[in-house]
Amino acid sequence: MESFNKELGAKIKFFRKKKGLSLNNFARMINKSYSTASKYENGLISIDVKTFYEILSCLEIAPEEVMQVKEKGNPKVEYALPKYLYCYHYLASKKRIIKSVIENKYREDDDYIVDAKMYIDVSDVNEVSSCKFLYYGQCDRTSMVVNYKLINKYNKSDVLSISILNSLRGSQSSNGMVMGIIDNPFAISATKLLVLRDACQDDEAIRKFMCFDKNEISRFKRENRFVVPYEDFSNY
Repeated sequence: MESFNKELGAKIKFFRKKKGLSLNNFARMINKSYSTASKYENGLISIDVKTFYEILSCLEIAPEEVMQVKEKGNPKVEYALPKYLYCYHYLASKKRIIKSVIENKYREDDDYIVDAKMYIDVSDVNEVSSCKFLYYGQCDRTSMVVNYKLINKYNKSDVLSISILNSLRGSQSSNGMVMGIIDNPFAISATKLLVLRDACQDDEAIRKFMCFDKNEISRFKRENRFVVPYEDFSNY
């Protein structure tokens, strides 16, 4: 029980900070003293069911986001991301696959915060220094989605938002969307993204996966929105 309390408390602390709440304000919102809220987050006391649901409401999170306890000996098993993710998007105007690499680094003092670098347009995925663009930022993740917010190292107004479906749990691949500013023409752009745990050399399979088919284009027109559902790359 002590281990469970500590794990649950650490997750509550993570989501509280993510929401930008001080411990004092958080305690007030759940009708507890500062001391009691602190004990919850440090796993020193158990949380009763009524208070647990008040905390979920306060932090605007689902029960499963805090109830998945880590396995002993593997502190990041539920939401573990590999050190490197290999990303691909297709630039149809130039009939070219853009290869990129995301480097994830867990913080030593906080298992839930991942610092990230994204090396965009590399000539060789094993030589990330060959990238044409470099972005820095952080990653937030749940059991269903991984979100990155990344900023261009040399242009702070150039921000990328990346959402990856399924969090790569039990899978070697996933897909998602990257959104940011392009300069020719100056506009906001959203692009389909393929994300792999291991680098892929099969450019034809990547191209087929990345290109929108007639059904997808019809859906865009019908719903008037850009939709990227989950797909299994192994089918290609």
